[in-house]
Amino acid sequence: EPAKFPNGFWKMIADIKAESDIRWFGVWHALCGYWQGVAPESKLEGQEHAHLYRTADGKIMPNPLTGEGFYRDWYEKLHADGIDFVKVDGQSSFWSFAENSLPIGPAAKGMHQALEGGASYMDGAIINCMGMAMENILSRPPSAISRNSDDFMPNKENGFVEHLLQNAYNSVYHDELYYCDWDMFWTSHEDGLRHSLLRAISGGPVYFSDRIGETAPEVAAPLCYADGKLPQLLRAARPTQDCMFRDPRKDGVLKLTNVGAYANGKIGGVIAVYNLTHQEQTYRI
Repeated sequence: EPAKFPNGFWKMIADIKAESDIRWFGVWHALCGYWQGVAPESKLEGQEHAHLYRTADGKIMPNPLTGEGFYRDWYEKLHADGIDFVKVDGQSSFWSFAENSLPIGPAAKGMHQALEGGASYMDGAIINCMGMAMENILSRPPSAISRNSDDFMPNKENGFVEHLLQNAYNSVYHDELYYCDWDMFWTSHEDGLRHSLLRAISGGPVYFSDRIGETAPEVAAPLCYADGKLPQLLRAARPTQDCMFRDPRKDGVLKLTNVGAYANGKIGGVIAVYNLTHQEQTYRI
């Protein structure tokens, strides 16, 4: 987008680093390039023809067999522009590309191998986003960070409860395989404080995407120590045993636990309790 980035990423990143303490930059993209893949008859298609595959319905995507060349070319350019990591979206929609064209299991495995081969330019720094389908979960080579829920939905009625439940119960099996990413949130959102507590106990990365000037310091500050460092918990948060096989929407309470190091290596437990009703409740912990 030359109107937004007239001098590319490199000049923008150099300017930001010179004027701030920000040191790492990432790029978001969809697994197959953009949402519908690579634009047919585009300059990019011509350049990367050897690494692309045309599906039965005419979509163009990286070839699961030779696609590493596509990602390597892309990530080499991003790395040269100062990009340190990528967040790769739309992974669980890969079936819509493979449908009627390729067997989903081997094709997904090939795509993830190609993606991570290209990401060697950034030391393999990938956040796997929306990749919770089994063909994704069971096909990734070494990348460690994976989204644990659907998106943070700021305008969805009662969206927080759904987001909470997805993350709490998905982590039971996701945590055995990955570092669980509980997604971004807005500190300025009406549920910002509840989201902040959820990220604090999550054991995963913590990031928010408020508009410039709209970050709520009273919501963001409790997430870190006075020196700005985040507490590092040792696993993903999980429901307590008494919540594991009960629907917390019926009795209105969900408890999450985690463990972490403090005071020169001592291990302590942490617990977060959520009241999913609109009235005060008495509950035993």
